[in-house]
Amino acid sequence: MVKKVPKKQRNKFIQFSGIGIQMTITIIVGVFIGNYLDCKFPNDSSIYTLIFSLLFVCLSLYLVIKKAIKFGENEQ
Repeated sequence: MVKKVPKKQRNKFIQFSGIGIQMTITIIVGVFIGNYLDCKFPNDSSIYTLIFSLLFVCLSLYLVIKKAIKFGENEQ
């Protein structure tokens, strides 16, 4: 016998599985921007890549926390 998953539970899974993809894409965009700036303005260390990757990691964490808070408010 096959168990049927309630539709509401399935929607939660879909929403939270997209968070990983969103974080990955956000961080990759930051790395590409930093890499582009490092190529455009050469320096000894890849400082732009480092700065923009860390900045976009923080941005992606902010977006995840914001989405989790919004999701928590909708549950109540």
